[in-house]
Amino acid sequence: MWCMSASIPSPAMENGKTTEQHQAQESCSFLQESSHEECPSFWAQGQPPVILISLDGFRAEYLSRFALENTEHRGEFAAATIRCLAERGVSSPYMMPSYPTITFPNHYAIVTGLYPESHGIIGNHIYTDGTDPKWWQNGEPVWTTVRRQGKISATYFWPGSDVKFTEEEQRSPNYFFRYNKTTSFRQRVDQVLEWMDLPADKRPALTTLYFEEPDSTGHKAGPNTANVTEKVTIVDRQIRRLIDGLIARNIANCVNLIIVSDHGMADSPPGKQLVDLEKYVPDIQQSTLTFLGPVTSIRPLNETQEEEDRIGEALSCKDPHMRVFNKWELPYRMHSVRSRRIPNLMLDMDLGWRAVIKKEAWSGGGAHGWDNVYLDMQAIFVAHGPSFKNQEVVRPFENIQLYNLICHLVNVTPAENNGTWGALHHLLIDPPTLLVDTDQEFPDMPPILRKLVDTREETHKPSACAYVNHQETGKTSPAMEIEMKMTEERENELFIAHAPLGIPLVFPTEPSQSNVSNDPNHVLLVNEDYLTGFDVELGIPLWTAYTISGNATNNINDGYWIEDPRLDQNHTGSCQRLSNIVRRNEVAYTHLFPKEFATQKVDAWLDTNLLEVPSGISHFVETMTDLLAEASISRGPLNVISGPTRHRPASIFYVVTACKVDGTVGEWNHTTCPAEYRDLQAFLLPIGRWKYQSACTSDRNFIAYNVASLKDVEQVTGFQFFPDLPMEDKLSLLSRTTLGSALVLDPKRY
Repeated sequence: MWCMSASIPSPAMENGKTTEQHQAQESCSFLQESSHEECPSFWAQGQPPVILISLDGFRAEYLSRFALENTEHRGEFAAATIRCLAERGVSSPYMMPSYPTITFPNHYAIVTGLYPESHGIIGNHIYTDGTDPKWWQNGEPVWTTVRRQGKISATYFWPGSDVKFTEEEQRSPNYFFRYNKTTSFRQRVDQVLEWMDLPADKRPALTTLYFEEPDSTGHKAGPNTANVTEKVTIVDRQIRRLIDGLIARNIANCVNLIIVSDHGMADSPPGKQLVDLEKYVPDIQQSTLTFLGPVTSIRPLNETQEEEDRIGEALSCKDPHMRVFNKWELPYRMHSVRSRRIPNLMLDMDLGWRAVIKKEAWSGGGAHGWDNVYLDMQAIFVAHGPSFKNQEVVRPFENIQLYNLICHLVNVTPAENNGTWGALHHLLIDPPTLLVDTDQEFPDMPPILRKLVDTREETHKPSACAYVNHQETGKTSPAMEIEMKMTEERENELFIAHAPLGIPLVFPTEPSQSNVSNDPNHVLLVNEDYLTGFDVELGIPLWTAYTISGNATNNINDGYWIEDPRLDQNHTGSCQRLSNIVRRNEVAYTHLFPKEFATQKVDAWLDTNLLEVPSGISHFVETMTDLLAEASISRGPLNVISGPTRHRPASIFYVVTACKVDGTVGEWNHTTCPAEYRDLQAFLLPIGRWKYQSACTSDRNFIAYNVASLKDVEQVTGFQFFPDLPMEDKLSLLSRTTLGSALVLDPKRY
């Protein structure tokens, strides 16, 4: 189900928000404004060190809780220190974890900037020794980046930091401890302070500190318990001890402090909300290697397609709280495909539900691992220090973005990662200049096809669209050709209307010494209702861009496909391409620019607007059109860019933007809309049918499930969208999460 998650509400204060803010200000007096000038002389010449703290399983909602009534902290927030750091520094309503929302994959994502499919740590349990270096070779953790560039790094318990690498590899931190859960929190904090006492040439530029609470108690008792609230207070007061120690050393304003968690926590009581896989696959325990729980993967011992299908089909649509996928069908946003370590069969469970085999040994009250669009799975982010802004609340972002930020703070060059350089620079008081290579050449806009080729009925060449239409039609009439002619002035007006921030451009993925050149087969077609990028060699549309508003009421549904008269005999149109292949009954011809939005019939039925899709999923495209129409009514004018992708599995992408109207300021259009008011939602809808789930998934759930980020769409398509936007505004869009918008529909699950 798709909606908001139900979390514990914050207890009401007697005098409302004003009293709450007043109390917070009073309790935060121990923090002073951060500045480099307040650092003692022996720190003044150095880069402010970074202390990165992880509170395992700290759900974003925990920050709103109050301490237990029967404790010395009665009347205070359970996480009073963290809230003070947030108020005097930078915070986000939540930070989005990577999928799956479990400990090892997310801790390693934070320090490498890589999704689990890229860094290879896809679970908490490894078949053999988890400290064997072979499992941890992918990616470069930030403590390695720091050490290899001549600086000091230290870790006090962070997954992956105590792996047994050779000293020559320099992958281990300079200082680290083997994980020991019995080590007291006080001892860990004291050691970090001792590291801060070291002389500059031995002092860590980066230190990580890990607490396994409130995760451990959340598992045992459940997140909605006093036990967890107590642990929140305990870890929070340890952070206060750390800050007090920094204050005592007169270096509290010399350290950049970052507090995060790896994931959230949800109720999952024992013996309830279970799906027994053995009920549907009786031999599953003997025939597979299965990791069970909130996120379940199944690897058949006999890894054949027949065996995978046998198990997948047996589980398909059997329980409404479980979905079964071949991993290649999982939404691109999960980034859970490109690793041999990820089994082919994956189960997606509703929040709170777990997959089991007959019985389970589970005795706890809370768990995590579910889809990262559940609000209860969201993590926290708070930062405070001389480099960070004060009293700043920023949009949520993915945890993979932290690696680049930390590298900047300690002045090292990041290794290759999945984050976007500059995505979090808006958190900083003095962000680095986003350097633009003045020698870099950018591709020009593809040429516009304007000349109308003679396609009147007296022309001897038969219409290629006759094959598609099943009738001898498909030639444009002289009247239609006259209708399609337009002045350059009108073309410019249509570019502003349909591509207000520029058309998608293909940029080279690798630096090149040669001049950037456009693909000569890519052309632009300007229509009254939409713009199209078209490949005249392959005969397929690359993208279409259009703007729709709620007052458009069109009814151009009946018609037949027409050869685009702007294509000459050396070009391949969609009709010509399709006439050369055997038509399959399972293929449907659809309109990339929806005919429902057309004001002119000739625009909608041009074969340069034709896209073939499997007939079994064409209804998803129709539902998407309905959703766009609904959104254009409720949200005002929408700009839409959509087209086919060529990655596996093939998809149709949608990038939808609108400008949020603020009545106190005035209305903006798509061109003038400020970055903070620009709303964006993107989707990657698989063209192929879901192998095991298509029969029991509604169209709207299918679309919501395949929500994507703009960064994902650029990665898949090779396009760079909105080239006319200032770089800072574009970075704002690239750093947004899939939960950042409900423009077309709400992607949150519960």
